[in-house]
Amino acid sequence: MTPPRFVGGRWADARQALLLQAALGPSPQAETAWQAWTKQVDLDDVDGRSMSILSHVYKNLQSHGYEDAETGRLKGIYRQNWYRNQLRLHNAADAVRALAAEGIDTLLLKGAALILLYYRDAALRPMSDVDLLVRTEDAARAHAVLERLGWHTYQRLRGDLAATFAVIHGVGYSAGPDKAIDLHSHALEECCYPGADDSFWKAARPLDLEGTTALTLCPEDLLLHVCIHGSRGAPARVLHWIPDALAIIRQDGATLDWDRLVAEARDRRLSLALGTSLRYLHLTFAAPIPEASIRALESTRHGWLERLDYRAQGGAPAAHWMAVRDLCRYLRQARGQRPWTQAWGFPGYLQRLWGLDHSWDLPREVLRRTRRRWRIMRRRRQPATTHPYHR
Repeated sequence: MTPPRFVGGRWADARQALLLQAALGPSPQAETAWQAWTKQVDLDDVDGRSMSILSHVYKNLQSHGYEDAETGRLKGIYRQNWYRNQLRLHNAADAVRALAAEGIDTLLLKGAALILLYYRDAALRPMSDVDLLVRTEDAARAHAVLERLGWHTYQRLRGDLAATFAVIHGVGYSAGPDKAIDLHSHALEECCYPGADDSFWKAARPLDLEGTTALTLCPEDLLLHVCIHGSRGAPARVLHWIPDALAIIRQDGATLDWDRLVAEARDRRLSLALGTSLRYLHLTFAAPIPEASIRALESTRHGWLERLDYRAQGGAPAAHWMAVRDLCRYLRQARGQRPWTQAWGFPGYLQRLWGLDHSWDLPREVLRRTRRRWRIMRRRRQPATTHPYHR
């Protein structure tokens, strides 16, 4: 099999690779990488994606006893990350307690789970929000509980909320500075169909969040979630998913049920994305991943929908790629239906996905989204100066 070419938004570019080496590598490679990076980049002009991993760089260099002229600034970034993440976790714990009081189970995803289980240092994993998964049938009730507590969504929700949460991935809520939650009705946006998360819930493990018991994914499912989330090619995630995945593998790799991981990816038609991500971690960062597991994923027959979806995820944020992505999401949900039934249901799916009142609003919304994507493409041609806190 031809080795994959690791190019595009899913993978670290040359400068980001230096930063990752400074953040994750041993001495003296970490110091050498940091020195090479600072010769190419001025901290005053660093982009938000790189800024998000500087806490990791600070902790790693400090562990090696290395200091230079930028150490004080790195320490300030580290402390700010720690403070803001502590606030986010504290505020999320209040929401988890309120949901539990209504009999709604919550499962922590991504940054919050990784901080508590693997990093054990709130500064090392910047978050813009805390991701909470609830069962799909509980999502409408959870929405009502959060709104009653003063959490408000910035997304449009129209019509039957239960039907909306059945097809969407999640909804963002805010209640003020550093009070942000992403409420997920499905763990993965590629898998928003009935029963998609049953195995996740069945294997979930308890997790203490400031004295409140929540749940989180088992290590195999958490690794799958991290890799698939990172494989979508969003620039803000490229410097998160790599250390996240490596943290899980380095701590639990010897006891991971790799067969379960492969089976879960195959069942969700995500073996292409997971296999390529694991191959990248193995080749680029010498991650201790069994070769047999990677080969099992690579040798899986990848259907046209899985291949198209993976390509659309890694494409530029152009309107046509976003349309392809939405179509792939719908076809994944509608699998097993007759072709004409799938075609008939697509407009209604978009209406619920985009929070529209009527189906005749679709043409105007398509035009609005197309214009927005063109603006995003123009901005991305400019040097990145985005906010340092990303999911």
